[in-house]
Amino acid sequence: MIDERGNIIDITGKQLWRKEDLKNGEFPKIFPFTKFNIKRIQGDYDTDQNGNAILQKDKSGQGYIDKKGRLVNIRGYLIDKSGNIIDIRGKMMFDRIILDRDGEIPIVFRTGVL
Repeated sequence: MIDERGNIIDITGKQLWRKEDLKNGEFPKIFPFTKFNIKRIQGDYDTDQNGNAILQKDKSGQGYIDKKGRLVNIRGYLIDKSGNIIDIRGKMMFDRIILDRDGEIPIVFRTGVL
């Protein structure tokens, strides 16, 4: 079901997927897991007093790395060279196209709905 703005909603009208998070008009088929654990996609980093990741610049000065030298995006999520979010084993979890402009994953995964 969708609302008037094109967001996917549940039977009660609660928004599950924002229209902007859809890939080719559908929610992404990114469920190689039964339960989502955000820790599996987070790099190893400290946080500031606001909870933001404290990251180091990579050698090029264009990207970021975590404490273990792995590529991460500005939000601290592990990424591959194309900017797709990967898990700790290197398996792609989120296609770059569905991420927010600041590299954040869809809200449905951050709120514990799944």
